[in-house]
Amino acid sequence: MSTVKVTALKHESAVVDNITLNSDGTSTLAGNLVFSDASVQTTAGDLTATELNVTGSAPMYACRAWVNFNGIGTVAIRASGNVSSITDNGTGDYTVNFTTAMQDVNYSASTSAAYFTTGASAMIRQSSVITPFLTTSVRINTGYSYPSGYSMQDTAAGQLTIFR
Repeated sequence: MSTVKVTALKHESAVVDNITLNSDGTSTLAGNLVFSDASVQTTAGDLTATELNVTGSAPMYACRAWVNFNGIGTVAIRASGNVSSITDNGTGDYTVNFTTAMQDVNYSASTSAAYFTTGASAMIRQSSVITPFLTTSVRINTGYSYPSGYSMQDTAAGQLTIFR
């Protein structure tokens, strides 16, 4: 059974008959139910968990920002969520700027990078997140790891995901 917990239920138009609470404990919704308040929370067992095919009692956490970008030459975002832009700080050095700021700096940032070329099998492509984290952006580096050291390089396929 799904549960929706709200502090207040408000309809923006004069028509208030779009939700019917039935005597048997069920409800009927006519139209769309839109949540615009960031305080709406979801946990395993509710409608969202069911739709995502999530089971168990562990809480779900959504990706708060993500980006896939080409960092060679002029930086180009291929696809993203909650990312407004990427600043090219120099070779292999990028700042990913969030559209909506994080609530604090206690988020998890994961990166990956690739460089499309032939004959590079002896090199390991690396990416890393630079601290300190900011609520409005995060800085990442990409490059190659050689047996003799590390070399900053632009990436053809940079990815970043933020979870909180």
